[in-house]
Amino acid sequence: EDFARSNGCRRLFLSTTPFLKPAIRLYRCFGFQPTAEGPHDLHGTRLLAMEKELPPLGIDTLSKESVAKGFVPKGKIWDMKRADTRR
Repeated sequence: EDFARSNGCRRLFLSTTPFLKPAIRLYRCFGFQPTAEGPHDLHGTRLLAMEKELPPLGIDTLSKESVAKGFVPKGKIWDMKRADTRR
């Protein structure tokens, strides 16, 4: 996300199949929401398009739900531990 924001992107898009419910829950935890934009099928298989609005650089984008469920990227865990040791 930082790379995308630093290069002027304001939104991220992804496509998945609707039957991958665990993946969709994970994407929602990271702030993605279904959208009408994007591809709607791939070789006859229905797709679900999702998007995420990107806040400006420096604003944390992890939802409380993603942290509570343990869906935290390793870099973020390291950053949180590092911040705690500086006190």
